[in-house]
Amino acid sequence: MGSSILSRSAKVSSLKYEEKVPQATPILAFLLLLRTLSDSAVFPGPVTSLLNIGISCLGVGFAMWLAISPQQRRVCTTLRVSPGLSLMFSVAVLMYFLATTLRFGPDYSVTGELTRLLTLVAFVVLAQHSLLRVGPSRFCRTLLAASTPALCILVLSAVVQHPWVYNANTGRAFGTFIHPNGAALFSAVFATLALFLVLTLKQRRYVLALLLGIAGLAVTASMGGFATFAIAALVLVFAGEWPGRLKFAASGLAVLGGVVILSTERFRERVAELESTLSFHEAAAGHITNSVDWRFYNWTLFSRAWGEDPFFGRGLGMTQENLQPLGQQVHNEYLRTMVETGVIGGLIALVILLIYLNRTFAVCRRAEYRGAALSLSLVIAVLINAVAANTLTYMPAMLLTIGLAPLSSIPWDGHYEEPSQHKKGTS
Repeated sequence: MGSSILSRSAKVSSLKYEEKVPQATPILAFLLLLRTLSDSAVFPGPVTSLLNIGISCLGVGFAMWLAISPQQRRVCTTLRVSPGLSLMFSVAVLMYFLATTLRFGPDYSVTGELTRLLTLVAFVVLAQHSLLRVGPSRFCRTLLAASTPALCILVLSAVVQHPWVYNANTGRAFGTFIHPNGAALFSAVFATLALFLVLTLKQRRYVLALLLGIAGLAVTASMGGFATFAIAALVLVFAGEWPGRLKFAASGLAVLGGVVILSTERFRERVAELESTLSFHEAAAGHITNSVDWRFYNWTLFSRAWGEDPFFGRGLGMTQENLQPLGQQVHNEYLRTMVETGVIGGLIALVILLIYLNRTFAVCRRAEYRGAALSLSLVIAVLINAVAANTLTYMPAMLLTIGLAPLSSIPWDGHYEEPSQHKKGTS
């Protein structure tokens, strides 16, 4: 078995990330950098919309060119990925878009949802080509570098405390992000990526990046953001093939971090606020005393809306503006998917997710596929975050997460001791 692993790794290494594969990495990094900055509420609404549409069109256009290029087959063969999943998702999104448009007429929120979902698919294609061109180590370092300016601005926002980047009423910074929760999710993904690079490359600069990500979580004062990072870090350490002492240290740090968070004044205030929740039944009936009650009541109203068309849904993107019983979005991506696309759309999304998770689980315990542990940790953390947040609308965090998802398809080329090298004589 050891020899087969080494031969497979050697096969990928022998490609040397040839120039025959188009260079998508600068485009990917540039789009990610722009999107983290254009998410800001500083710009007027129309300006932000035009910037984001331009970024999406550039990404989708370049991805389409890559998808029809002769090198696409090489990418699919080498990374052992099938274009079928991306194609199936894209076709399903387009069909729902057309059905919603025919049913309700042209609508900006529907077009925006189409653009957002196709941009995520485009980032997958760009990431696959980038991985084969530059390798996973350089790919991860590039995405981290492209994400750093937005994190620096976020942390400085807590110092400057200008209304453009800081909410004085809540004491939460949001920097160039549209909402503190979106900034917190991005910080959690950034910190997890930095932690992964610390473990694999063992360089001090990535320790600084990790501290920067944790500082981003602190200034957003988001308990959900801290929980997302904690889950991602634990999955990263325990799902991957790491030394036992590292897992022991990670467990200790997780406990220590939990104690620190539980002892903060912010957490005690939050717990005291949530103690006013009587029950789900009371909250669903309209007895609202805190944000949890509000979510329960909001979910109840959206569930009733889903019941009006359970199989095909109320229409793609309709919950963004048109269908909001309490004047806000669902704050639960699973319920939103059911409301907008019905059982049919939910099943399509579930099938695609299960195929990806099955493929990632199959390789994450193999030392040469170390990047799969990072992909798995981020996907699981985002899935948990989506239970009580509008996760898909936090585009910078989603783009960074979806860009790292293809790491499970290629052996890691970073510097670490590969256990299979000690088994050459026994294979």
